[in-house]
Amino acid sequence: MKAVYVSYEEALRALRDGAEHIFVSKESKYKKKQQSFNKFLDELAQNNTCTVLDMEQSCIGPEDAVSLGRALERNTILRKLDLSLNYIGDIGAIAIAKALECNTALVELDLSCDPYGYGLGPMIDNAGAVAIAKALKTNTTLEVLFLDWNDIGTEGCEAIREALEYNHTLTILRLGDFKIAEEVEGALYEKHQRRLLDMLNSDTKAPLNRSRVMFVGQGRAGKSATVRSLSLEGFVSEWNSTAGVDIKELRTSENKYWEEPWCYRDFTTQFAARLVFTPNGVTRKSQLPSSQNNNHQVSAAETVRVDYQTVPSKNSFGVLKGPDIMRESSNFFDAKRSIDSLTLSLWDFGGQEVFYSMHHLFLTKSGVYVVVFDMRELSEPSTRTEAKTYLLFWLRSIKLHAPNVSVLLVGTFLADIIEEKCNLQDIDKILRELTKLSFAEIVIPANFEHEDLIFFPIDNKEKMGIASLCDAIEQCARVDNSTSREVSVRWMTFLDSILGQKENQKAYLTFSDEVKSLGTNLGIPSISEQEEALTLFHERGFLIHMTSTEILKNIVVLDPQWLIGALSKVICDGSIHINIDQFKEVGLEDDARVTYEKGLASRDFLDFVWKSDQVEFFIDLMKRTMLLSEWDRESYLIPSLLRDTYVIPETNIVGLRCVFDFSASFLPNGVFQRLVCLCVELRSRNFGNMHSKLYENFASIVLQQGMVRLLETKETQTITLYVEDDSAAGNLLTIIQSMLQKVNSDVMGAGLTWETYVENSNTNELIRLSEAQPRKLSPWFNSDGLLGTKKKEISSQSVDLDTFLGSL
Repeated sequence: MKAVYVSYEEALRALRDGAEHIFVSKESKYKKKQQSFNKFLDELAQNNTCTVLDMEQSCIGPEDAVSLGRALERNTILRKLDLSLNYIGDIGAIAIAKALECNTALVELDLSCDPYGYGLGPMIDNAGAVAIAKALKTNTTLEVLFLDWNDIGTEGCEAIREALEYNHTLTILRLGDFKIAEEVEGALYEKHQRRLLDMLNSDTKAPLNRSRVMFVGQGRAGKSATVRSLSLEGFVSEWNSTAGVDIKELRTSENKYWEEPWCYRDFTTQFAARLVFTPNGVTRKSQLPSSQNNNHQVSAAETVRVDYQTVPSKNSFGVLKGPDIMRESSNFFDAKRSIDSLTLSLWDFGGQEVFYSMHHLFLTKSGVYVVVFDMRELSEPSTRTEAKTYLLFWLRSIKLHAPNVSVLLVGTFLADIIEEKCNLQDIDKILRELTKLSFAEIVIPANFEHEDLIFFPIDNKEKMGIASLCDAIEQCARVDNSTSREVSVRWMTFLDSILGQKENQKAYLTFSDEVKSLGTNLGIPSISEQEEALTLFHERGFLIHMTSTEILKNIVVLDPQWLIGALSKVICDGSIHINIDQFKEVGLEDDARVTYEKGLASRDFLDFVWKSDQVEFFIDLMKRTMLLSEWDRESYLIPSLLRDTYVIPETNIVGLRCVFDFSASFLPNGVFQRLVCLCVELRSRNFGNMHSKLYENFASIVLQQGMVRLLETKETQTITLYVEDDSAAGNLLTIIQSMLQKVNSDVMGAGLTWETYVENSNTNELIRLSEAQPRKLSPWFNSDGLLGTKKKEISSQSVDLDTFLGSL
């Protein structure tokens, strides 16, 4: 953190205390004591913590600069030094230059002087500039050098121009506002411009250096507060509950904290600029053929709206300064500094159960998962069972979608746990018991201050444990194989061409027409390569591209937050996320209540919450992802909003049983809801839904083949089908089994497993389906050993929803 010190005695204490950023304010010149100054420099020479030293306008003279130069010769950690508005003259500049010949840490150096201070002290002249030029020929770390408003003339500028032919690390240079100085600056800009253009017109490949980090857990556990802590934002005690998913991007930095990424014009230039400065070249490089080269260059320019082929603009002296992109040299410098940094796409998932059906659409098979829990809930006996249930749900959900990713367990409210004298080892024991059998990918904290634990105890209010968690997440992201996967400059141009369509007010594109055409124009005519690129962009959080069916595959959503935000305006907890007054004002209060009490949303309600924008698109998408089904001509069923619980009558539910048992693995939230969604959609296409009865855990629906009663029992992890009409048993079993397979392949990543049992009508015992078939157990199997009248199993994988329902 930055600290201001008005005296060198205070600055000396700060160095010894491990300060990373020291700013000696200009008031220090009135309190400067030579003895304290020398002690400060002696400490600086051997210091191993301070990376930024700001001594702007602090009355540093030539002799002081000589002493500072000697300290820099020994210092191995300081990266940025600001000596602007001081008068060090040629004597001081020569000493600093001597240090640059051996210093391998300094990256930024500001020796600029006062434009209105001529005559107030010695400025750097040609002799000092020549010495600095000599140092630049051998220095390999300095990237930014400011020498403007000194007294450097033609000789000094020419010496620096010559040095630039040998130096390949200096990125930003300021010499002054006169012709020869701007010629030298322009030569540096043009050199980088040529290198950047060569990279943009190549098919160079390198790691994308980007990962997706997903924060999941029970509602109010502190997920959003943890994300805020990791991004160095302040603690907010009354933070609103997350609706759906909140997405933000941060980038790892040299100071070990995460920061907002630099605002680039486009990802292609950012990627190419980083590769220009990658040490020892890049992993793989092949020049495009000339015909593709021209197409690629023009398309890239059109995509990012920078004409790389235009003649660079000139200033008032007629000196080349480079195109617009190079005028923003700080962008280029930032790209250089970010060679080893990671961009992290952070997804903060809302913790209320109502969102869980939707969340399955956005859990990816790669990245890093952070499971956040409230340690107070786990340590308190009265809330422990519920806390364990939520933890198991998320651990199993992650295993379902991403069995090989790194998972970090994070316990919040550490300060409260310490105050209440709870034992962290007791919490650790509970977690070890939960995870001992099937969650091998859990990351164990290394060298953690709180004993030998399998979780990270933190406190967001007091910022306890945040640094360790930050390091662990970054390390997991770096060792993830998907993070190091190589992409080409051409793929990044493809990405920019897609995302650039947002400026044309487009929320999504069609793959078959728009995306395919963009890829072909960029020299990627292969459909399989385009799909491979889109899958990567989806996994990294740039966009959303679902692939379970051909129709979903044809949709490319440009802004993930736009889609999730829209869905979350409907699928949410009405008691937390909805202000009923807004519906009263437009006469939709009853519509809103029916939506969040009965799960039935009117078309007027949907038009209002989506502001009549893309309503048909959202309805169709929710249908195809089995979040919504048509109820009647004026309303839609959203099963995840059903709240009434069905109580099984004493006489039990009428009918023969078929039990789908998930207890050996996991029955996640959203499976039963989607099963109901498919049944209702099938029913509405044939007869309407006049006699259907729906609950959170039970559904009674009349299909063409007969009455279907479905019961979800979370305690036993089962879904039971009850069949009244024996003649329909085989057909109904086939339909429900096919629907489960559809849900599994389209939403659950084909990770669900279950065992099917059918009831023997004579003995009432449950028999495995695999055992019932050879016995031709009636009424489930006919005399040919087939389920009902179906001649073959109904296909569900990669089949469009309309085709699938039609086959039933």
